[in-house]
Amino acid sequence: MARSRIGSLVGSLVACAGLSGCCSSPWSVAGAPEVPPDVEYREPEATHGNDVYVWKCLQGRRVVVSQYSAEMSCREPKREEFACDALSPLEAATPEDKRVPVPESRRWPR
Repeated sequence: MARSRIGSLVGSLVACAGLSGCCSSPWSVAGAPEVPPDVEYREPEATHGNDVYVWKCLQGRRVVVSQYSAEMSCREPKREEFACDALSPLEAATPEDKRVPVPESRRWPR
């Protein structure tokens, strides 16, 4: 019986670890700009939130690429477009003074 529980626990941990490494990088999303963003930041929550990359006006549109991640999981990145002078909902939700720099490993390739 104890072996069964240990086996279940090990299986769960392996599944979680596998899921955490499966997400694509944000710069691999379809239509990702090839130039670095004007702004890149992480939402201030310590254990989960979005990495956000903003091009303020690229080819006549505000382009926002974001990717949600948590301690042991993540979601695929998404790309959205807005009018150049409009903030995206993600930008509006996090005031500039609350934004945290993305870690070096998550900075957009230059």
